[in-house]
Amino acid sequence: MNITENAISKLIEYYSLANASQLANKLEITQGVISNWKSRNAIGALTDTIANKDPEALEFIFSSNSNIYNLQNSTNRTVLDKSSNKEDNTNTYYGNDLDIDKNILKLVDTVYSFAKENRLEELKTDLILLLQKYSSKD
Repeated sequence: MNITENAISKLIEYYSLANASQLANKLEITQGVISNWKSRNAIGALTDTIANKDPEALEFIFSSNSNIYNLQNSTNRTVLDKSSNKEDNTNTYYGNDLDIDKNILKLVDTVYSFAKENRLEELKTDLILLLQKYSSKD
């Protein structure tokens, strides 16, 4: 299951719906739009729609209350495992195998250090928007 399919599942859960058809009705879009998101793994299009219609739902998708189980980097290595089937129920990070420019990591670390005291939620929102921007294939 790709990240877009996971996000759709989380939206169905968030709204207490039974299926994607009901989600389409809730979002006032067609079932075809949701199918298109799934087939193209169009997380950017999905997040754009949700951000405009219900920002709280968007926050839920990517929050710690949500179980978007695995995030993968550009080389398809799992970089964060939030699997709920682990006995200790902890997150596992696979930082040693990341293929990320060290300067980018330093920038992220610096931004986090400034935001962690009283602007962490704002940083999360900004990162969601960046995910949307850079994951879009449109």
